[in-house]
Amino acid sequence: MFEVIGFIVVACIVWAVIKGIFKGSVKGTMLKACELAESLGVPHDYAIELSKHPEIVTAARKELAKNNSEFAMLDANEQYGHTIAALYEEECRSTGMNPEIMEKVKKFVQPQVNQLKSEGTKLHINDITYVYLGALATNFSKTGINLQQIRDLVKYVFPEDDLSFSIENGYQIVCGASDFLDKMKDILPVVNKEIASGEGEFYLKYTRKAQKEMEKMFSPDFDAEEYDPRKVSRTSFLDV
Repeated sequence: MFEVIGFIVVACIVWAVIKGIFKGSVKGTMLKACELAESLGVPHDYAIELSKHPEIVTAARKELAKNNSEFAMLDANEQYGHTIAALYEEECRSTGMNPEIMEKVKKFVQPQVNQLKSEGTKLHINDITYVYLGALATNFSKTGINLQQIRDLVKYVFPEDDLSFSIENGYQIVCGASDFLDKMKDILPVVNKEIASGEGEFYLKYTRKAQKEMEKMFSPDFDAEEYDPRKVSRTSFLDV
């Protein structure tokens, strides 16, 4: 049913990381619609920003309702939620990441991956991996990118079958994270410096640190009561 709304997707709603995070509140129907859209895999910030353009969402909703009787039977919240998800899917299909950019990112990260493998350190994929690779791609492309593109990029850089679960888990985390764009902005100075020097090391150092922390958490001496994730600052991941 998504084909009928392709023409509605316009450049003004592209979720671009270079524009930073949009703030504001959405009430009533649109708020519930955004929550449903997020449960369907739409990034939080994308859903919120799109909800600020009700004329676009409403026009798409009407097209979907006109061409799908089952969709027309859903309540308003569900209709708008599925419409936001449909618009996001249409955008992802029409804006695949440039293969040259993906290859640039892979070549930049590969020496770090090779070093980790040579020393026997297990590769680590989580939301911070998405942040780092997304920032690299943004720097190389000088354009906005969406989370679907970053997921494709992570899969391209890390093709190992045993990492597929971690890649999908990381994607689900960033889809529901309200601070993803903030973290992208936080790491950009680090990425810019790495690219200028021609050598990256963040993923290498972050993975080493993450693995040590995981080993510590599963050790007999670990005191779970002393660990409070609420006290971890947003930028703590940069301390590598």
